[in-house]
Amino acid sequence: MFQLSKIKDRVFLLRFDREYDLAMSFLRYQEFYESLNPRFLGKKFTIAEYMAWYSADRNPKVPVFSYVKDWGGFNLPLKIIDQVNDLGIDDPNHYDALMKGVNGLIKDNGNDDPYLIGTCGEGMGGAFDHEMSHALFYTNEEYRDSCFIEFNRLPQDVQAEYKYALYHMGYPEKVYVDELQAYIVGGNNIIYNNENNEYFAKAIIELHKKHK
Repeated sequence: MFQLSKIKDRVFLLRFDREYDLAMSFLRYQEFYESLNPRFLGKKFTIAEYMAWYSADRNPKVPVFSYVKDWGGFNLPLKIIDQVNDLGIDDPNHYDALMKGVNGLIKDNGNDDPYLIGTCGEGMGGAFDHEMSHALFYTNEEYRDSCFIEFNRLPQDVQAEYKYALYHMGYPEKVYVDELQAYIVGGNNIIYNNENNEYFAKAIIELHKKHK
């Protein structure tokens, strides 16, 4: 079903055989960490409540729960699992038991503020690179600060276009720069319209090469 491995210092990979198990394991914790909806961001909620909202929001004409196909990778600081459990879970399931066990196993081995990423399958392609870039952004302060500097150098209209695209992809503002660098490293610049964002993409890739 899944395999847990240490990729580098403070970074752990939880790799699943099925996309469904990947998404349902991370859903409660990922949406607590960075949901676009303030009803769920940093709040306690049931999976049924989230499914009802997501289905209507993403597919209003024919409400279906497409979360398990919409998101192919996940990433979060391990401490988020503790924060969710501290609030209490009203509808615990076997995926919560799995995440609690993973949390305990990593912490029991003396890791300091670790980061957890989740992917599916055996490959090490764009999705893996994307999630590993999130880990680098979290664990390497110099890389993180440099990404913000490069983003702030962009003209305001280009920044606004990136933000617009990320909002409609389902991301809250607090993770915009983190998501941008991860998409670029994974091979997707999101928007392609002028030399400004092409320069930005090249700068991020060079920064990533330097720090990874």
